[in-house]
Amino acid sequence: MIQGLILAGGGSFRLHKNKMTLLLDGKPLICHTIDAMRPFVDGLFVVTGYYHEDTWEVVQSTPGLIVVRNRFYERGMFSSVQYGARFLEETADYFLTPGDVPLVKASTYEALLKAKGDIRIPVFEGQRGHPVFLASCLLSSLLEEPRDSNLELWIAKHQPTFVPVDDEGILLDVDTETDFEQLIRHRERMK
Repeated sequence: MIQGLILAGGGSFRLHKNKMTLLLDGKPLICHTIDAMRPFVDGLFVVTGYYHEDTWEVVQSTPGLIVVRNRFYERGMFSSVQYGARFLEETADYFLTPGDVPLVKASTYEALLKAKGDIRIPVFEGQRGHPVFLASCLLSSLLEEPRDSNLELWIAKHQPTFVPVDDEGILLDVDTETDFEQLIRHRERMK
């Protein structure tokens, strides 16, 4: 079994609005992320926080999706990772990605599934991106990691496997208006 964990708890403070609801080709950004992951997982969880109501509104009708609200989102992204991980099946491997990485190709998910290792990270032209594949055997370690840690520190403890992919989309997230414009340009090139 493979599950998906999509992070959507941040305040998008550099953008000054909920980036998960920005429209890309007429559809909210997070819905693109959900649709990209859906064929490769048996269950999907979205972790909300600062913009819970807005994000819930755009994803609530998505079949098979469970939305969980991290009330401690102000502690940072790692708090949402740990909060969301509490809902995963103990025996399930899972994909983890921020909700603002919407243009990941199916071939990237396939490459991560075929690779070996308990943690698999896609790499495009030497840069690490998302989604990250995590094996179920590491779930308890993740949940036991100190709250003041972060995902990068935790991953560094577990010898990740880096998986080369031909997919710039693994690097394209949205923190600013410029990032969103770059994402739109990339989407146009993909068509």
